Amino acid sequence: MALVLLAATYPSTTLTDSVVTYKQALEACNGTLGSVSFALGHARIITPQGVKSSESAADANGNVKVVFKDAATSKAAHFAIDQNKREISAKNVRVEMHKQVACILPD
Repeated sequence: MALVLLAATYPSTTLTDSVVTYKQALEACNGTLGSVSFALGHARIITPQGVKSSESAADANGNVKVVFKDAATSKAAHFAIDQNKREISAKNVRVEMHKQVACILPD
């Protein structure tokens, strides 16, 4: 239920399938809590050093709830991923690299 509420609260951003490497995603999202991209129908969650991520198991519809938290600053972001639609629902998101990477900023 929390995932549905989160998705309804925050705007969603649709990404295209990605061929971006982990290194490229981290560079594109420098200064953020991390990034999300999609490859082969799966979300790739990438965080820089010092940022922890926790994800719920995907539900039957491919929805995942994610939290990024920076250990040093305690800044965090809560967001949802719809793997089937390649959508990210987050309060603060920046899209980079021709809509292949979503950079997640703190709530």
